[in-house]
Amino acid sequence: MNTGRPKKTDVPKIRAEIMKCFLNGDNILGASDKLGYNKETICNYYKEFSKAVIEDIDGDFVNRQKIAKEIALMRLNKVIEEIMTHFGLLKVKAADEIENDAWDRNKLAAMTAVGTLIQQRADMEMCPTIDVDLKQMVANALKTKEKLIDKKPGNSPQE
Repeated sequence: MNTGRPKKTDVPKIRAEIMKCFLNGDNILGASDKLGYNKETICNYYKEFSKAVIEDIDGDFVNRQKIAKEIALMRLNKVIEEIMTHFGLLKVKAADEIENDAWDRNKLAAMTAVGTLIQQRADMEMCPTIDVDLKQMVANALKTKEKLIDKKPGNSPQE
């Protein structure tokens, strides 16, 4: 087993060896036995590698969510535009007929659909993405933790 701190020149090699074990799915003790490094050293590198992987995955997920949201908004815009175009065509066709129940039903259906879609679009646009939600959840959890720490029996003022 290696003892003491490694030379700075050996760190990249050690890092690469530990990374290989990490990527192979070796557990900390297995990597320590295989490589001959202290389990704490292996553990520290594994934590660093895990954090980097999670950040990559989280960042990718957030970006995918934002892209999906924008695509959905563009599709909603297209549907609203198509309904309004159809509505305009119906209006032109029905212009000659003063009393037309079919026109009235189509007009009401188109107006209802457009109103619903506009509301859905507004709701979607105003809805925060997951990164904003997670930041808020973490902030709330920290506030709750602070409140709990402040309420511990040993932390209350003596009367």
